[in-house]
Amino acid sequence: MDNSKGRYWDKPWGLVSSCTRCSPGCRSCWALALEKRFHRGEEGKVVVHPEKLDIPLRTRKPTVFAVWNDLFWEES
Repeated sequence: MDNSKGRYWDKPWGLVSSCTRCSPGCRSCWALALEKRFHRGEEGKVVVHPEKLDIPLRTRKPTVFAVWNDLFWEES
């Protein structure tokens, strides 16, 4: 783990793309900003990526993954 940049994780692990808009605060969400910036997916349409579940199993060195997605989303 590289703490020199002030973070506690080594790699991000995105299992879900997009989100369900649920409040006015969503307009200020960093994830929504990234979605718009990089044109990832269709706005408001959540996509689950089961093909990414084995990424930690394929990682050879000890790695701390940051999971930012809501794995307990109602519709997943």
